[in-house]
Amino acid sequence: MADKFLAEIKSRRTCYSLEAKSPISDARIVEIASEVAKHTPSSFNCQATRLVILLRDEHVKFWEIAKDCFKATMPEATYQEYEKKLLQRQAGYGTVNAPPKTRKLLPPGGF
Repeated sequence: MADKFLAEIKSRRTCYSLEAKSPISDARIVEIASEVAKHTPSSFNCQATRLVILLRDEHVKFWEIAKDCFKATMPEATYQEYEKKLLQRQAGYGTVNAPPKTRKLLPPGGF
């Protein structure tokens, strides 16, 4: 029974549509993300976590750049497989990302 449960967990996926609107203000999004970064555990409590927050037009521009980079660095057939995922992410309201150095400080799975 446990093996079947673990197999189900490993194959589970969540699929939902993102949309370019938010029920909360941009200022509140930044405030929440800032508080999360501030209180993310860190070595010696140095609070070194930094976030990049892109909303609205900056978010769309970021995903345009990402699509251009993917397209320039992989075969067309491979890009076609990724394009749908990139477009799904671009359809959202914003992007919050931690630079690679910061990601090492975050708990497994991020926040």
